Amino acid sequence: AIKAGALDAPDERKVHTRPIPRMGGLAIYAGFVLAILASMHVNREILGLLVGGTVILIVGIIDDLIQLSAKVKLLGQIAAAAVLVMFDIRIEWLTNPFGDMLYIDYFAIPLTILWVVGLTNTVNLIDGLDGLAAGVSTIAAVTILLVALQQNFWTVAILTAALAGS
Repeated sequence: AIKAGALDAPDERKVHTRPIPRMGGLAIYAGFVLAILASMHVNREILGLLVGGTVILIVGIIDDLIQLSAKVKLLGQIAAAAVLVMFDIRIEWLTNPFGDMLYIDYFAIPLTILWVVGLTNTVNLIDGLDGLAAGVSTIAAVTILLVALQQNFWTVAILTAALAGS
């Protein structure tokens, strides 16, 4: 990041007083991908997650290097979410808090894209302090890991363990 000039300069909105290297997501991505490739069979859904993650990684690296506009970043996020949909990764059911499941049928694709873009921007918004987004994401991943283990969802458990570890 330093050699590429991908540095976050201090200003009145930042808490750091010297330039901080960007592209930390590249290390997280590499750790996640290596853990997944080393620990599980890559099926169509896992491949979709890895390809979608690669798309958002590329958008993030380009943004770190040349500061993309909000519209371009949003289009990149939508493209990454669309990759998931193309690999048949969709939110198809919603759980009613009173116990029933609601099949969302035709709304699965737009809801999946909205959900992925919304969560991507949520993490980006809390990424103002060093370690805040990574800390919150790790806590979320460990929580999902524990629930997945309790419910015997082994694929989800491996994915969230890899994410928490990376």
